[in-house]
Amino acid sequence: MEVDYLQIFNISQINKSRIEITHEQEIPEYKAIYEIDGQEIILENDAKIYVIDDGEYSTMILAEEYY
Repeated sequence: MEVDYLQIFNISQINKSRIEITHEQEIPEYKAIYEIDGQEIILENDAKIYVIDDGEYSTMILAEEYY
């Protein structure tokens, strides 16, 4: 798989023991959805995380911190 410089991960609560992680990139278009079961997983809020790779460094940042 060819990897874009920007990877986007959306993390959301499905129920008290399951979360869903959606992984996306734009070029080439890619989308995968993962569901993770646990004994009890509690997210306070859904989260969107950007992973930006400039070739030398990778930066992981919450979407609300990116401006």
